Amino acid sequence: MDQFFQPVHKDISEVLPVGKPDRRLLSKVPDKENVRSNTDRRQAISNEQSSDLAALIENEKGGRRYLVNYDVSVQYSSAYRNSSCSGKSIDISTTGMLLEISQEDAKDMQPGEQVRLKFTIVPGTMPEGYEMNVNIAAKIMRLGNANNGKVQCAVQFSETIAQYASKKKNWYMISAASFFLFVTVACVMLMRVESILYFKFNKVLYLYSIIAATFLLSRYFVAMFYRPVPIDPDFTPGVSIVIPCFDEEQMIQRTILGCINQDYPLDKLEVIIVDDCSNDNSFEKIKEIVDELKIKESRYDTQNRIRYIRQAKNAGKREAMAVGSLMAKHE
Repeated sequence: MDQFFQPVHKDISEVLPVGKPDRRLLSKVPDKENVRSNTDRRQAISNEQSSDLAALIENEKGGRRYLVNYDVSVQYSSAYRNSSCSGKSIDISTTGMLLEISQEDAKDMQPGEQVRLKFTIVPGTMPEGYEMNVNIAAKIMRLGNANNGKVQCAVQFSETIAQYASKKKNWYMISAASFFLFVTVACVMLMRVESILYFKFNKVLYLYSIIAATFLLSRYFVAMFYRPVPIDPDFTPGVSIVIPCFDEEQMIQRTILGCINQDYPLDKLEVIIVDDCSNDNSFEKIKEIVDELKIKESRYDTQNRIRYIRQAKNAGKREAMAVGSLMAKHE
């Protein structure tokens, strides 16, 4: 009987979106010589220095590609009739997708034509909130031969995935939230009416109840007037990023690149890596990526903006942070 009550152990692994790597190590860092651009050339505002930070952030998100392997159904017009085929998605962004289809199906497709795509965004392959079934119109941007004998088809969605998800989900969320808010307020108001009716029997108790209910309900009304504090693009204080490291061989290079690859003034950002006497190859990985940055991306003053040190013995994260703080030139 014990065999029927044995605990079932399932392999649970964390699934994280895998971004398509850029050809440049530091694609977001501003170039002081204005030779390279740090904006996405595929987007509408790529060649303009917009002062709207919200637009710049959305522009950067729109061009971020994720490596996927979706089954995609493609509906298109062929010889005055509607046809369909299946393909595989190689990568996806919120604005478009790169498909891989057979050469036979690609013969009936031309750049500029409209198609309709049906696919499912698997949880963990894109940022949270995008997991859903998608049925969206798109336009073929280009066709090209792949190395495996198939054809790669780049398409641009008629609307972004964020807009599609907003239209699909927000109506239900707003309707449900409005209904429950109405029920809650109605119940509170009815309870307070009871307090008014019995106010003469215990004035102190019911007065407190009425004041508390008024205060709580007023929070909903006041929240309607909340506006986020605007970001000042000219406020760029000096920043020193200290990265303590202990046995992080697998992730340390990615962490270093994520910290140094920022759209921030070159003279106001530095990265300091402190290896706390790791037992694995973390220090070798640190040295490898830092040396590569100093050679390949020297135009971004990496010689002076990124440093590393190895402690003689393991002293803990707090000590590593303290050592990095003493080396820092900025805040």
